[in-house]
Amino acid sequence: MFGVVMLYVHGASASVYISTTSRGYTSTETGNPFFECYRSHPYLTAAVSNGRYVYLYNEVDPLATPVNPANADPPESVPFTAGDPQVQAYRINLVTAEHRSYGAFYCASSLDGERSVVPTLFLRSDAKFEPTNGRFSKTVNKGDVNVTVDFTEVTPSGTAKYWRFNGTTDMTLTIFSGTIFEGLTVYTIIGEVDTSNGGVYELHLAGERGQARAGLLRLIVRACPAGRYDESSGCTQICPSCYNGGVCHDQTGICICPPGFQGDGCEMACGRNRYGRNCEYRCDYEIPDDSTACSGLQVCVPDPYGCSCTPGYKGLDCTTECDQGEFGASCTETCHCVSGECDGFTGVCTGRSTECEPGWTGTNCQAFTVIYVKTNKGQTNNFVCRLEGGNLISTAEPVVNLYRKFGSGNYTQENIIHNGNGFPQNEKFLFLVFDVKVGELFVCSLSDVNIFFSDTVTGDGEFTQPELPSAPVVIGATNDSVTLMWDAWDASTYIGDPPLIGYRVYYMLNNSREEDQEVRRSDRLAPSETVTGLSPDTAYVFGVAAFRPGPGGQGRRLEVVGTTQCSPPSRGPSSVYVTKGTRPGEIWVSWENPPPNTSNCASGVGGIRIYLTRSDIQSGISKGTADPIENSVDIPFDSYTQTLEPYSQYLIQVVVYNKDSETPRGKGFTQITEEMRKRKNCYCINSKGKLELECL
Repeated sequence: MFGVVMLYVHGASASVYISTTSRGYTSTETGNPFFECYRSHPYLTAAVSNGRYVYLYNEVDPLATPVNPANADPPESVPFTAGDPQVQAYRINLVTAEHRSYGAFYCASSLDGERSVVPTLFLRSDAKFEPTNGRFSKTVNKGDVNVTVDFTEVTPSGTAKYWRFNGTTDMTLTIFSGTIFEGLTVYTIIGEVDTSNGGVYELHLAGERGQARAGLLRLIVRACPAGRYDESSGCTQICPSCYNGGVCHDQTGICICPPGFQGDGCEMACGRNRYGRNCEYRCDYEIPDDSTACSGLQVCVPDPYGCSCTPGYKGLDCTTECDQGEFGASCTETCHCVSGECDGFTGVCTGRSTECEPGWTGTNCQAFTVIYVKTNKGQTNNFVCRLEGGNLISTAEPVVNLYRKFGSGNYTQENIIHNGNGFPQNEKFLFLVFDVKVGELFVCSLSDVNIFFSDTVTGDGEFTQPELPSAPVVIGATNDSVTLMWDAWDASTYIGDPPLIGYRVYYMLNNSREEDQEVRRSDRLAPSETVTGLSPDTAYVFGVAAFRPGPGGQGRRLEVVGTTQCSPPSRGPSSVYVTKGTRPGEIWVSWENPPPNTSNCASGVGGIRIYLTRSDIQSGISKGTADPIENSVDIPFDSYTQTLEPYSQYLIQVVVYNKDSETPRGKGFTQITEEMRKRKNCYCINSKGKLELECL
């Protein structure tokens, strides 16, 4: 727990606008340090007050009587007129003696029950620590992780360093006590930050707090995550773009503009020697519009912006002019002009050309855009958010988010993946989005310490992959190939978006868990394919799918099972013997069967096949015309006798066959069948009382 002593609960309602300016705030022990309170239209009737924001002097009890001068309220304010048109403002001249001008002060305005408090900080010129970022305030968002409060020790020393928060007086309640931060100049808020971490951080050397030489920095924590507002609704609303360093108000969503800019999106520059919510005030009324008038002036506006220099200047004391190529409040913006030069107050291009560099737009060459490329259904859509020309204040990476909303629903980040930070700021921020619908609204937002941008794009859905109307069919097979055919895809008839790039053909073993293989096709648009290099007598699953351009462009794959043919048996018959039979036209064939494991077919060997090819013999009573087509007969594994045409010449070839193929025939055997003998006429003759048979 931290001990906190505060006069007022800080915070700002953007509905009651007031700004606090200060001079001499980095040398409070000398000169004439003061701060002033300025109201802006339409809140000119608001009541104005001021005071000490938190107690930063621990040598005495801040509530003791009499009050120690170092803890006393500032002197009474002095009213004066300023502005165009002129309105009443208030100056508070601080007393330099007894450290009374050191610490945290504020201006406040109240109207119709609303109250805004805008603090400002004052340091001595010999302060031992200064904010590293060159500003007295730092803005972060609720939920930001491991936020740091950074100081630089002006003259490094080995003396112990004590951290305090909102003016803690009890030494046992200092932030560093018992932690790793003892002696460090950087304090890290471990984990996610929330509004309880917002306030004034103080770093001083041990035993020297009473010298009022501590470093001071105010951390502002927006009550909503980056890019969101309306805490009462759970921060469901998306912030608009706030340009030139403006910050989205966490309650109302309006842009709190940096000094020197105005407009709903802070897009309009006030110009030299001008600031105020409506650019109605001057830094110095005695030097009209002079470029040096705002030197040394710090302007603080309602939270969550905080404090900065006016445009054209940077540094803790706001006396360093912007370098070439910089512009804006505290010189946080970057020029992107063809000439390389721009007005340090407005960002408008100057020099030999007044045009922006290619890819940069606007009067001061700033833009934040989101684009997306329509992809195929089921694939991630690439949404690219790009900041062009915005110079981020934070030394850490900016917070970039993409939100989606369909119809009357709420913004969500469902099915959105942040896939890379674009840092530095002019690079891209990539998001992967699933299932983009037609008419769906997408908002990309970027937030930094003191900047917020957003852009909107409407989704156009996704491409539908082409689908074949029916599965392919097998129209042929060999022992190492299968031929497929399918109906060609037609964009006017079938499901899917053109153009058609071609068809992909896949294959894999049937009932296998191995990965399928894609066929390398020479003609991707042909609606047929012969898949080669397959194994014999093997069942395969073949798939065919149409595809369009882009990742995931392939449509649904339709499949068919096809089986290659068996290879020929590895062994044919042996010891084949062919001879004439005992009767005319008869031939006898014998052989030895091959081993049973030589079939090369899962179904085994079918049997013996005998080819019989007849040819003419030039003489002989049984001569006939040779059959021009060979004949074959399939028989079991056994010898075989065939009755053919008598006295005919036959070429006889014997092979072994399986269900798809057979062994080579070889030369075969030539055999002539026996000639048919002429029949004799026999008669019965009765001779001498006996019957005798006589054949002629």
